[in-house]
Amino acid sequence: MFSSIGQLFSSIVLVFATIANTIIPIFAGNSLTDDRYYDEWSAEDAYVVDYDAVMQKDPDEDYKVLVLTDVQLDGDEVLSKIRFEVEELITKLVNKADPDLIVFVGDNAIGIFAYHWFIEFMDSFGIPWAPVMGNHDGQSLTSESWAAYKMIKADNCLFKFGPEDMGHGNYTVQIRQGNKFIHTLYLMDTHNSADYIDGDIVLEDVYDGLWKNQIEWYKWNVNGLNELTNSNVESTLFIHIPLPEYNNAYEAMGSDPTAFGQKNEYICCSGMNTGMFDVMKNLGSTKNVICGHDHLNTFSTNYQGIRLSYATKTGTGSYHDPAIQGGSLLVIDENGTATFSHIDAATL
Repeated sequence: MFSSIGQLFSSIVLVFATIANTIIPIFAGNSLTDDRYYDEWSAEDAYVVDYDAVMQKDPDEDYKVLVLTDVQLDGDEVLSKIRFEVEELITKLVNKADPDLIVFVGDNAIGIFAYHWFIEFMDSFGIPWAPVMGNHDGQSLTSESWAAYKMIKADNCLFKFGPEDMGHGNYTVQIRQGNKFIHTLYLMDTHNSADYIDGDIVLEDVYDGLWKNQIEWYKWNVNGLNELTNSNVESTLFIHIPLPEYNNAYEAMGSDPTAFGQKNEYICCSGMNTGMFDVMKNLGSTKNVICGHDHLNTFSTNYQGIRLSYATKTGTGSYHDPAIQGGSLLVIDENGTATFSHIDAATL
């Protein structure tokens, strides 16, 4: 189970640290899910840039976002040598990319022990990191709010609860060069599963997606920033479950000379199309959408002016192919234009 006494000791420390930081506060009656952590938001509110996290870009350097997904270790795995293999891989990816920001596109960890490890490990790099929730993040926890609460308390994590009644983790990160906002990162919760009823269409227990109120929040943020800056700021959307348009994009992939990557399994997209892609296309801000969820898919292709991409699966938790592992990289230049690529674990 462990390859060294040091690994065994490290796992024992993790168990006791988790008890001290999680179980004791619960029995002590401390609230970990207080409603005050949600943003008070209305579409009638005036947009102010203070609403968002702002990261400063060095004018002489590209801004690099390391994208990781589906680490997804559970409580047993995080107390085994698998954890140390994943730590080694993530450390190599961080060293290779030398990122300004690390983004996780969901299924970060499963269970209290694993989530405590995940947060402590990512915070140890001293690099800002911004996660979204996946459909497995609330499993084996006191609640998904518990995971959200723990992440907002981490020293280097940019996670926000976001507006209430939209799930957990709908927030934005602004990239600014000097006094100019050049790129926006939208991080949004695609939830878990749902039953959809739309007129005569009834779908039961399908993968969820972006809700109508989330789309209204996105529109409010895009339009508000554009009005404030008198420009159309380019942006990237990070989600866990792919949009339905990923199916259309793959079918048209052969006509895109810039396409790359593979489709090795069924595209498990949202079961109901709530119109996010059309909204993005009409507003003209978002040029990249990056998701996780499907562990064996890595394709990236430009579809109707928006690049739809899978991030490469990072962890060995859940099903995976060792030949398709690693991370991905979003590089933002001085003009705010973003370029997406993969980092193959075999090259590290």
